[in-house]
Order: sequence, then C-alpha cells, then structure tokens
Amino acid sequence: MALETLPYEDGNDPGNDVVLRAARELRESDTDIDSQWLEITDRVIARVRATTRHGIPIRAESMRGALYVTDLVVRHTLRDALEGLGGTAPLRIDVGVDEARCTGLNIELSALYLTDLRQAAKEVRTAAHSVLTEILGDLAPPRATITLHFGDVTPDAND
Repeated sequence: MALETLPYEDGNDPGNDVVLRAARELRESDTDIDSQWLEITDRVIARVRATTRHGIPIRAESMRGALYVTDLVVRHTLRDALEGLGGTAPLRIDVGVDEARCTGLNIELSALYLTDLRQAAKEVRTAAHSVLTEILGDLAPPRATITLHFGDVTPDAND
C-alpha cells in the first residue's frame, strides 16, 4: 500500500518549509561539520582510554592481617577460573558488597548444548567458592550465597 501525501487546501505544506529551510541553512553553513565531529570523536576516545577503572574495595583476611582487594580483581580471577569449567563459560559476574564485605556472587553462565546443568552448577559453585576463599580468606561468604543463572546455551565452544 503506497502512502499518498494529501495536498493542503491552500497548496502549502508546512513540513516542506521546514525541510527547505534546514537544507538551505546546511548549504550556507561555512563550517566543516564532519571535521568537527572527527575532532570531538578523537578527544572522547582519548579520554576514555585514559580513564582508569575504579573498583569497589572488599575486605580480605590474610596471615598478616586485614587488606582490601577490589571487586575487579575478584571478578577477573573468577572469570579465569570458571572459563570452560563443566562445559560452561561466565557471561557476567556480579560481586555483592556491603560495608566492604563480600556478601555473595551472582554469576550468569552460558552452557554447551547437552551439558548436565546440575553437575556444571555444582562444579562452578565449588570453584567460585574456592576462589573467594583463596582471595578473601576467612571473610569469604558461605557457598550458599553464590547464585548461578544459565542465560545462554551454545551449540559449540566457539560461540
């Protein structure tokens, strides 16, 4: 079905005037808009690259006493430990923190098709708790505070 424009009774289309005026102003503009956008883009990219990532401090316990690690360290270590474990791969890892104490984990995983999800969940939860205990010592939260969600199923390991 083709759309037809309805002519106005007086023959003037107010929308047409706006388009014509905008086109005229763009043609008459003496600034090079494209080069300005390129300059702005380069500055934004440079600032983003120069920005450091700030993590949330998490209290840990070591043989020498208390220390703090960031949630970035915890998530990175967990991602490395969980990659490919039990036919799964971590998609997202959220670390719960309250008053600088780790309160638990929420891990979203993808799994290979036909993976035994119960067995995979058991392996992932055990490995995740082991990593938390290794990093946080006695201040690691209980294993029961690690929740898993399977958010994707892939046909093979390369997806």
